Amino acid sequence: MSNNEITLFHELIGDRTKPVMVLVQGLGLPSLSWHRELVDAIIDAGFSVLLLDNRDCGLSTVLHHHGSPNVAKMIMRKLIGLQAGSSAYTLAEMAADVVGCCDELGIKEFHIAGVSMGGMIAQTVAINYPSRVLSLCSIMSTTGERRYSVPKAAVRRAVIAPQPTDREGRIEQALKFWQVIGSPAFPTDEELLRQRLAANYDRGFYPDGTMRQLAAIIASPPRFKSLQQSSVPGLVIHGDCDLLVPLKGGLRTAKALGVAPMVIEGMGHDLPMQLLDRFAAAMTSHASRAEDCKAG
Repeated sequence: MSNNEITLFHELIGDRTKPVMVLVQGLGLPSLSWHRELVDAIIDAGFSVLLLDNRDCGLSTVLHHHGSPNVAKMIMRKLIGLQAGSSAYTLAEMAADVVGCCDELGIKEFHIAGVSMGGMIAQTVAINYPSRVLSLCSIMSTTGERRYSVPKAAVRRAVIAPQPTDREGRIEQALKFWQVIGSPAFPTDEELLRQRLAANYDRGFYPDGTMRQLAAIIASPPRFKSLQQSSVPGLVIHGDCDLLVPLKGGLRTAKALGVAPMVIEGMGHDLPMQLLDRFAAAMTSHASRAEDCKAG
């Protein structure tokens, strides 16, 4: 779906007469990164699901003409309390992409759930378009406040490390990264993870696009106060072993929304197969309660 110069690849899955849950992926990840088992469980609970590739990722528009930002410099400026500097776009524009896609599909109201950067986009959609959002689910995400959002130094270095130039090298580098940030209590089979990462790469891998997305995160303003003022029903899910987005980011999000967080022991910065039923139950129960409250 097109929003000015941006065209988002999307899939609307399930019965279109059912309430829509929009799922937004994280940094550099296409929509096929969502486990199909999770999507099917959400559909089985009485929802349709809208999957989309964010701008600069997968099959959506890639903004090559903007070049690659100096993310390391932006991070250093942010860490010492300075303005990060300009970016090609912000999370607000990525949120507008999502709403524009819903507009094109005739979806007036929807539930929205996002992981990591996708959670930041989902929060921004709820803040900027409250009349459109029936419920918000923020998974392993944060409010954008520096003190609650800084990953471990080794993880920061890995995020901005130079990429190998060949397909296999990039897949193996990604494999090592995900093994570092994954869930210690819920390990993923290495070969299965490699296959998923290969599928992501083949869908459309653009390192400069990922850096532009990261620059959008860094350059966007904090959301705590805006989330405090939000009336959108919120759910926060976070693991206590997350090295990329620390647990305190999820706790801060929950505080802003005035809700009790769902903290999962042993979960890192991924969605383990072993927890998919638990995720689906929490997400759909939350959305159903929001539907019931709206119905009165």
